[in-house]
Amino acid sequence: MPFVLLGPPGCGKGTYARLLEERMGLLPVSMGQLLRNASKGKTPFARKLKKALARGELQSLLVVLRVLLPHLEKVRYNRVLLDGFPRLTDQALAFEGILHKKRLGIERVILIDTPSREIVRRLGARRVCSLCGQTFGIDVPPKRKGVCDSCGGRLVRRSDDAPKVVRARLKVYARDTKPLIAFYRKRGLLTRVNGFGPPERVYARIEKAIQRAQRKKN
Repeated sequence: MPFVLLGPPGCGKGTYARLLEERMGLLPVSMGQLLRNASKGKTPFARKLKKALARGELQSLLVVLRVLLPHLEKVRYNRVLLDGFPRLTDQALAFEGILHKKRLGIERVILIDTPSREIVRRLGARRVCSLCGQTFGIDVPPKRKGVCDSCGGRLVRRSDDAPKVVRARLKVYARDTKPLIAFYRKRGLLTRVNGFGPPERVYARIEKAIQRAQRKKN
């Protein structure tokens, strides 16, 4: 059954998802990356999506499901770690209904609590490989400035990491995620993890929360 990773933009969800894949065998599914990939096409849908992403807007339920569900069907929802979805309560309800029809449910929702000042610090330094998508930043700097360690591609700043867009994203996150957190708390699925500190320390907290959930299931 799927796990869900919640947290503000820049809290390190992508980094922790990668570590959970390497060390626990979970399959990260980044909603943000799926949307960015979908926006690279030349269809009207792709062009409209690209503009919306550049403005830092949350996408509608129909758009999100149109991009996400085909990918989840390919992996059969097995050991999936969702990063960036659900973002709204209506998305959570819709996804709950989809899982119910498949006789599945969410295993656990991990909320990475991170102070705003830390988010600003991290996003100011974040760079992404233009070829393979690997992310670098303060905690994981590239060996050569501006060059990806994995493929040698050029490192760029994402359009939604621009200061004006970051401020908009944090405001939207605070406004829209509060009801979602309350939703999962009422479902008894929420675990809060302190997101401040070195990545390995934060990762250890997340891993412990997931292991605890798996023990309860068994």
